[in-house]
Amino acid sequence: MSEQYPPAELPEIGFRVEPPRRVIEGAVFAVPVTWEGDDFTPGDFFAYLGDQPLGVIDSGDGAWILGAMPGDFGDQALSLTIGATDPFGQTLLGSQRIEKSAPSQRAVPLEVDPTLFALYEPGNFQAENEQLIPVVLESLARLEPLWQRPFDAPIDGDIGRPFGQRIFHGILRPDHPLPGIGVPAAEGTPVLATNSGLVGLVADLPIRGRTVALIHGGGLISIYGHLSEVSVSVGEEVSVNQPIGRVGVTGAVSEPELRWEMMLAGIPSDPLQWVGKFLPGRPDA
Repeated sequence: MSEQYPPAELPEIGFRVEPPRRVIEGAVFAVPVTWEGDDFTPGDFFAYLGDQPLGVIDSGDGAWILGAMPGDFGDQALSLTIGATDPFGQTLLGSQRIEKSAPSQRAVPLEVDPTLFALYEPGNFQAENEQLIPVVLESLARLEPLWQRPFDAPIDGDIGRPFGQRIFHGILRPDHPLPGIGVPAAEGTPVLATNSGLVGLVADLPIRGRTVALIHGGGLISIYGHLSEVSVSVGEEVSVNQPIGRVGVTGAVSEPELRWEMMLAGIPSDPLQWVGKFLPGRPDA
């Protein structure tokens, strides 16, 4: 007599998801995951967009899968895979293709000084990524969101450099899409934490300049660059609207500016969609 696993007398085990069909480049998506009883915990789940791991947070009565649609791939669709390990040690998973939509309009490329353009060389990108990857990984490991209210802008002002804007110099082709936004402001203007979190990085970087990165959980981090000074330390807990530094002229800028980024699992998202939202991209939002 062959064994049946799991035993036939046990109820069927599964979970439900509501993935999006289409997401705009740079937009956040949040996929609700629900299940019956206590068959799963949020820590049982994993998710990938293509080969990029996504974040997971505990929603109290289920979980949310958090991601953003990257712009640096050629195909117009990526496979979203969501899975979990059930109480019997079996892996349950499913996949769905998500179409990518282009933004309604793209920013006009910006010509910059050759000295600044030279800073955007591969070695500097690699050096900055090496500093940020551990911060992203620590945020991915945190299933409990560290924020409990909607996000605020870290500074008031008009957008000088919009999300995704590319730069060029002379005949060199436009390149290096901005993974956040640039907000010009008077040097020394206070920069506030966009929400509560944990300081994961304080460093002088070649492109972002003097930089603070905050861990918010679920793979979400916020980054504040081109600062003149920093008023927080790595490992410190910060609250929403707490001063963390001041606007400066450090890194690849020639005028005082705040570079503000919101990354999900290392994928840039447009920071403006977070303002006034607890979690953008929710299907019920």
